[in-house]
Amino acid sequence: MAKAKIFFRFDGAGNAWQGPFGEGSSVGADNNTAQSHAERQAWRKAQKKLQEWYDTHRTGFAGQGVEVKIWVDNIVCPQCQLWMIAGVLRNLAAFEFKPKLIVEVKNMGGTRTTQAITRNYVWPVDIGHHGFEKFEALKGLDMND
Repeated sequence: MAKAKIFFRFDGAGNAWQGPFGEGSSVGADNNTAQSHAERQAWRKAQKKLQEWYDTHRTGFAGQGVEVKIWVDNIVCPQCQLWMIAGVLRNLAAFEFKPKLIVEVKNMGGTRTTQAITRNYVWPVDIGHHGFEKFEALKGLDMND
């Protein structure tokens, strides 16, 4: 089971992530579906706050892009990898300022951070699951199971 948090920053802000703007936990849940995974719970809360955060802070970061980080304390399941590509990226594309998605996983005693997630991103095995590194392997899954 996992815990997740969502953070925002401007891409020129170094490590200055702000938040968390959403948190989720599937700790103690039995037989939960992917819909109730921690990263999805956190995103449901945070996505509503992204535009407000941007509007409040953009004058201090003129011309800089926005990054959204999903932090998870466990490896990302294949259904959530697909959801991040098919769901979160679609949500982010609707914003005029086109935020990038970053995923950070604390796993096996270390923390790994992705490059910006895209449809063509190749997921490292210690962030996602072996056999599901590419979108082609993910797109046959039901992301809601």
